[in-house]
Amino acid sequence: MEPGARPGVGEWVRRAAKLWVAGVIVFVGAGAVVRATRPEAPRVIAGLEKQADKGVEAAWVGRWVWSRVVEDGQTTLAIDDADLVQKVGPSGWPGCPERFVCTRYGLRSLVLGADGTFFYAAHPETSSDFQAHGSWAAGRVWVDTTFSCAHPGWRRPPLRAALHAERRGDALWVAISRGPPTTLPFAPAPTGRWLVFRRVTRSRFEAIFPRLCQPSPGRPCHARCFARLP
Repeated sequence: MEPGARPGVGEWVRRAAKLWVAGVIVFVGAGAVVRATRPEAPRVIAGLEKQADKGVEAAWVGRWVWSRVVEDGQTTLAIDDADLVQKVGPSGWPGCPERFVCTRYGLRSLVLGADGTFFYAAHPETSSDFQAHGSWAAGRVWVDTTFSCAHPGWRRPPLRAALHAERRGDALWVAISRGPPTTLPFAPAPTGRWLVFRRVTRSRFEAIFPRLCQPSPGRPCHARCFARLP
C-alpha cells in the first residue's frame, strides 16, 4: 500500500470514526493480557452451510467485508486487502496514535447465514469494535445481542431493522442511511449511499477481523469476544 491518504473519503466514514473512538485507547498489551487470562468461551455455531431457512435471499448468503463506499454514484472510499492489515501506531498507518492497533480506514464486516444467522461489526480506524448479532430473513434483521470487546460497557437494546441489499456481480450492495451513525446503518430502500461488500472465506474473515479486548473494573470482556466468529 502506497503511503498517503486516498482522496474522496466520505464524510459518513469520518463522522462514524469520530463518534466511536473519541477518547478511547486500545493498547496492544491489553489484548495480550486478556488472551492469557480469558475465561472459557461458549462455542458459537455458525451454520452457513446448513439448509436455508425460508425467507433468506440465497444470493446474499456469505461472509462479507467492505470494499467501497458509494455516494450518489461516486466511490468516496475504496478499500483493498492491504488496507485491512493491522499495524501499530505511530509507525503504522498515517494518523494512527501511539500504541493503537489500526487498519487504514477501519472495517465493516457482515455475515448473512443460510440458516438465518446475522452478524454485523463496525471498526473505525482503530481496533475498537461495535458488534451486532441476531437473525435475518426476507430483508429484515432482528438484533438480540450487541457488545464491544474494546469497550465492554457498550450495549444497545434489541432492535429490528430493514435491510435493502442488491447483488451486483460478485459484490453485495447494502443501502445505508444518510443520518448520523447508529448501531445498524442500514436503510429500508436505496438512499444513494451504499456499503459495497466483497465475499471472503471463513479463514480470511477470521484473519481480517481485529480481536482485541480491553476490560475495565466490573466490566469483563464479553464471552463472544473469543468465540468462533459466525
